[in-house]
Amino acid sequence: MSVKVVHVAVGVIVNSNYQVLISKRASHVHQANLWEFPGGKIESGEAIVSALSRELEEELGIKTQCYDHLMTIDHNYDDKSVCLHVFMITDFSGDPVGKEGQLIKWHDISDLNTSEFPVANIAIINRLQLPDLIQITGDYSDPDDLLKKTKSCITKGIKIIQFRAHEHDDSVYIVHAKAMLELCRKHNVRLILNRNPGLLKIVDADGIHLTRHEMKKYSHRPIEKNKLLSVSCHNNEELSYASKLNVDYCFLSPVKAAVSHNAGVELGIDRFSGLSKKYNYPVYALGGMTEKDIPVIKKHAGKGVAVISANWE
Repeated sequence: MSVKVVHVAVGVIVNSNYQVLISKRASHVHQANLWEFPGGKIESGEAIVSALSRELEEELGIKTQCYDHLMTIDHNYDDKSVCLHVFMITDFSGDPVGKEGQLIKWHDISDLNTSEFPVANIAIINRLQLPDLIQITGDYSDPDDLLKKTKSCITKGIKIIQFRAHEHDDSVYIVHAKAMLELCRKHNVRLILNRNPGLLKIVDADGIHLTRHEMKKYSHRPIEKNKLLSVSCHNNEELSYASKLNVDYCFLSPVKAAVSHNAGVELGIDRFSGLSKKYNYPVYALGGMTEKDIPVIKKHAGKGVAVISANWE
C-alpha cells in the first residue's frame, strides 16, 4: 500500500543581517516542540507559490514580495512522507508575528542547530550554512606540516576543509584526520573526509566527499542526512548521477586550468553556468579558482569556488 505524500510550501525568510526567521511547533502536533522554517500544507489543486503566500500571511501576517526556489526535499518519517518545496524570501512587507500563538524569532544562520529541527529540515540548514569558499588540502610533508597549513586556512576564515590525501592508506589517513578534526572542532570549522563513507564510524567528521569513480559504487545516498555529502563531477552525466545520491553539493571541474592536478579539458565559465543551472543542489567551481573568482561564479549559477593551492601553499 502506497503512502500518501504531504506536500508542504516552506519559506526561508532572511533579513539584511543574514538572520533567518524560525518558528516553534506546538506541543500537540507532529514533530512537536521543534523549531522549523514557516510554511504549511499545499491544498489540493493549489499552486505552490500561492500556498506559500497564503501560509505566510496566515501564520506570520506578512506578504511576500520576492521569492526564489531554493530546493525540494523528499523525506520519509516513520508515520508519514513529506515533500518540502522550499523558497528563499528576501523581500516582504509587514512585521512577522506568531498569529497562531507560535513562538517565532530571528536567528543567525551560522548558529542554527540541526538537532533542534525536524530531520526533513536538516538539508535546508546545511544548504544555508554552506560557505562561498571550500578548501581542499594539498601536499604536506608530515603531520605537523598538515596541521600548520590547516591552521593557516582556518585563520584566513575557511569554514569547510576537505581532507584529500590519496597517497596514504587508511591507517595513516585516519591518524592524520583525527588530528585535523580536533583542530577544526576548536575553531568551529567543518571537516570533510575524501574517503570511504565507512570511515565516519572511526573519524566522526562532518561529511564525506566521493570522487566521480567512487560515487558510481552507490545507488543511493551512502551517509545520513545530518552529515554533508559532496562529489566531484566533470560533465552532465556525472552531475545527473550525483543528483540521484541526494548530494549536498558538488565540485564541477576543471573550470580553468588547474595547477594542482590535471583534470581534463577546461569547461569555461559559460559551460559551467549551463550545467550548474540544471540541478537542484549547489555547485562549486574547481580548477584554477581563487577567492577573487567567487563573484563571477555566483553570477553564473554557482554557489562558490573550491580551491587547493590558492590557500594551502
